[in-house]
Amino acid sequence: MTHSLRRVPFFSILICSSLLLVTLSTTISAFVVAPPRSAHTTRWLAATAPTLTEATTWNVRLVMRGLISAQGSKLDPLLYTIETQFVEDQGYEPPQGTLKMLSNTKNSTTTTTIPIVKSRWILSEDPNDRKDGLWVWGLFKEPLYPFLLLTLQTDDIPLPNNNGTDFVPAMQLYAQINHRREEGKVILEGKDLCWRRMETVRADPLGAATVDLYDNVVVGTIALQPKQS
Repeated sequence: MTHSLRRVPFFSILICSSLLLVTLSTTISAFVVAPPRSAHTTRWLAATAPTLTEATTWNVRLVMRGLISAQGSKLDPLLYTIETQFVEDQGYEPPQGTLKMLSNTKNSTTTTTIPIVKSRWILSEDPNDRKDGLWVWGLFKEPLYPFLLLTLQTDDIPLPNNNGTDFVPAMQLYAQINHRREEGKVILEGKDLCWRRMETVRADPLGAATVDLYDNVVVGTIALQPKQS
């Protein structure tokens, strides 16, 4: 009896070999268990993860350009560094609160500090595209707020080397900062710093009702980094 050998295409052999390797790899992986994270490591990560609470100190860097002083002088860029903590008002959704100013650092660019008399922050969805977030439909365990809206009200800002004769008039600063969380850590990405100008206009021909309109003019940048302990 004569037996004939059937040729098997090389491509079929290659596919069978690949399937065998995948099956073997999956079987081995099923028996490999990652070592558990120790309780000490978990506590250390929780203690060092940046938060929007008084447990974390943040360095805030403000750079302002193109400002005009009270006497009409166009100013060189002004740079300020502030150490601050986020203080949350309890019982509000979305999370919101104020800033606790710890220090107002002078630097080589200026010899003065920026007097901040009032602050406010709130987590938010896109303020220019109001709509129900995905968390409303139960797709996430907690609300996802991609922005932190920050408002800073200053007093008159003194200028260096002018014996107090000139200053930057008090202004309201505003920033829409990118906000996200990774493994419990809060990450804030710097954005444009705006001068928020308010104009009150009449809402009816008789002027009995008025409405406040805001115009945000970019005057610099803001950056926020958690302070390294």
